[in-house]
Amino acid sequence: MPDLSPSQSVSATGLVDRHFVLLLLLAIVVRGLAAAAAPQLPLTDADGDLAHAAAAIRYQGFVGPFTGNPTAFRPPLYPLLLALPLACGLPPAAAVLLINLLASVACSAAAGWLAMSLLHSRHAAQLCMLATIFAPLLLRYSIQPMTEVPCAALLTLACAACARSMSQPERKTWHVLTGLLFAAATLTRPAALLAAAGICLCLLALVLLSRNESADRRMAPLAPVLLTAGLPLGKAPWLLRNALQFHAFIPATTHGGYTLALGNNPDFYQDVIRGKGQFPWDGAALDHWQRQTLAQATQAGIHPADERALDKFHYALARDTIRRFPVDFLQACGLRFRRFWALGQAGNSTTPVGVITAIWYLALWSGVLLRLLQLSASPRRILHHSAEIPLWICVLAFNGTHLVYWTDARMRTPIMPLLIAIAALGYGSVRRHRRPRNGT
Repeated sequence: MPDLSPSQSVSATGLVDRHFVLLLLLAIVVRGLAAAAAPQLPLTDADGDLAHAAAAIRYQGFVGPFTGNPTAFRPPLYPLLLALPLACGLPPAAAVLLINLLASVACSAAAGWLAMSLLHSRHAAQLCMLATIFAPLLLRYSIQPMTEVPCAALLTLACAACARSMSQPERKTWHVLTGLLFAAATLTRPAALLAAAGICLCLLALVLLSRNESADRRMAPLAPVLLTAGLPLGKAPWLLRNALQFHAFIPATTHGGYTLALGNNPDFYQDVIRGKGQFPWDGAALDHWQRQTLAQATQAGIHPADERALDKFHYALARDTIRRFPVDFLQACGLRFRRFWALGQAGNSTTPVGVITAIWYLALWSGVLLRLLQLSASPRRILHHSAEIPLWICVLAFNGTHLVYWTDARMRTPIMPLLIAIAALGYGSVRRHRRPRNGT
C-alpha cells in the first residue's frame, strides 16, 4: 500500500514528474473514450450554456439566446469560455470537449497540488489525481456542456492556493490569487460565493486565535484582507456590467429565485413530498407549474423578460410556501440532503460499471468517515491543520445551499476533488498511526 503519511522532505513542487504528466494524459484519454462512447452528450445542452455561447457571438455580448437582451440568468464564465472556440470556427461538440478537457486536466492537476500541500506525499497526490480522473460524477459531466467540472477545477485550485498561502504567509500574492480563483468559481456556480465568504471569516478567526502563537505559527494579519480584496476584484467585470445593464447590484445571478421556488412550491410538496411522485420532478407536472407561475407573474404586472422582477417574484413565492408549509419544507430539505449525497440510490449495481462505481464510493466515503471520526475524537486537531478548514467550509457551503435550493447528486460534483483530498487525509492519518515507533 502506498505511503500516505506526510513527509516534510517532499515539497509541493516535487509533484511534477513523469507520473504527473502521464496522469494528465490519462485524464484526457479516459474522457476521450467516454465522449466516443456517448457522442450525443457533448450536444446535450440541458442548461443552455451552448445556446448562451452562440448568442454571445451573434449579438456580441452576454445575452439571452431567445431574446437577444442582456441577461444575468446564468453564470457567465463557462458560456463565454465556450464562445472562444466557437468563434474560431470549431463545431459545438468540439468546443465543449476542448473546454471541458482543459478543465478536467486543470482539475486533476489541482487535486494533486492540493493533496501535496495537505499531505506532503507524492504518492498521496498521485492517488488523489487518479481518483479524480475516475470519479463518476466528474467523468460524467466532463463531456457535457455543464459548469460542474470547470467549477470543480477552480474551486480545487482556490483551496490549493489557500493552503499555499497559509504555509507561506509572507507571500501576499497567494492570498490575492486565492480570492481571484474563488471569484472565478462563483462565476461558474454561485454557491461558491458562500464558500468564499465563509473562508474569509475563517481566516479572520484564525488570525485572532493565533495572536499568542510563536512567529512561525502565527497567521498573517493581512491574509483575510487580501483574500477579501481579491474576491470583488475578480468579480468586478460582472458586477460593473450588471450595474450598467440592470442598474442594480447583482453579485450572482437572477436565477436563484426560480431554483428556490422550483423545490419549494405547493405543487412540488403535493406531488413529491406528500404524494407518490418521483424525484426529480419533471414532465407534465413541472410544465403545469411553470405555466401557472408565469401566468401569476404576468397577472401581477411582471413582464416575462424582466429577469430581476421575476427573480424577486419567485423568491417571494418560495418564502410564502415555506412559511405556509413548514413541515413539508423540512421534509423537502431531508429529500434534498439525500439526493445531494445520493444516499440510498442503489442504481444498477449488478453491471461491471455499477460494481466498480460502488467500490469507488465505498473507498471514498470510508475515508471521509475516517477523517470525521478523527476530527471528532480530537477537535483541536483541525486547528493544527488549518489548510484543511477551507475544504470543509466548501463542502458545508455547497451542501447548505442545495439543502434549500433545487438539488440532485449533480450539484455535488464541484466538491468531489475536495472530498477525495479529505478521504486521503483520513487514510493518511490511519497509516501514520499504524507505523511502529522505532520506524521499522
